[in-house]
Amino acid sequence: MEPKALDYDLSSLPEDKDLRHEVFVEFFGQIMFALRNGILQSTRDLIESADKRDRLSVVMQRYYEGVGQMSQDQREAAMALVETTLNRFALELCEVLGHQGSRARIGTRDAYRFRLVMEIVDPETLKIYDEETLNRGGKSFGRYWGRWLNRYSSLKPS
Repeated sequence: MEPKALDYDLSSLPEDKDLRHEVFVEFFGQIMFALRNGILQSTRDLIESADKRDRLSVVMQRYYEGVGQMSQDQREAAMALVETTLNRFALELCEVLGHQGSRARIGTRDAYRFRLVMEIVDPETLKIYDEETLNRGGKSFGRYWGRWLNRYSSLKPS
């Protein structure tokens, strides 16, 4: 899939640090949901179309072939399970990315955490001219998931 294009004029970024942070976090949510929605549509297409399954390797075809042979109601139930599973995974990933390093232990003494940085670059030179750490500041990173689900669950992939 192509990366999600964001429709936003960066010259209109808020000057307030907290508001600016929220804009960048929303960018991440839009990108995450474009990926989620694209994967869900691709899975649905592969389940519904034997021709599309035939383009996959034999190993990958088997995952979709059985569901493709189910009744329409059964396929819808399978897709609902896929969507719920994907949502749970993404929510848990956001929670892991949001840990500050007190509960995520390595051994008995240390802990780990991740820093998720969004960089704004010139597409010609790849020079970084802005960046924002998404999972620091603001509310707990995992708490954005519900808002993104409400806002972007029907967002087109690209």
